[in-house]
Amino acid sequence: MLKKINSDVFNISNRIKKINKNFYLVFDNNKNKFVLYKKNNTFKRYLDEYVLTLPFDYLDERSINYIINSDSKNLQKILDDIEENNKVIEKKNILSTKEKTQQNIENLLKKYTKLGGL
Repeated sequence: MLKKINSDVFNISNRIKKINKNFYLVFDNNKNKFVLYKKNNTFKRYLDEYVLTLPFDYLDERSINYIINSDSKNLQKILDDIEENNKVIEKKNILSTKEKTQQNIENLLKKYTKLGGL
């Protein structure tokens, strides 16, 4: 049996409407899970659309983050975030490689100098 969630402690049921005004939450008593649906207002389809099942036992900020990250409208933002994170990692790796190379050169010069070079 599904029970629509109209209010909750952290106001998640209302906050999801900021993500998409057609979203609403239900609690599936058979599965003991919260499920997100989307009202379908098109004239061709009359059934509401299943969106996702939340993997949490209760509603909190994680629920909002999970919905945002799962919403296809946010796909480009997620991809942009991943790309930016990859650039930061790449830059750190380049700097780390540069520092290691510099350290190796300094060590070789010290050894060469001790052996009577320069």
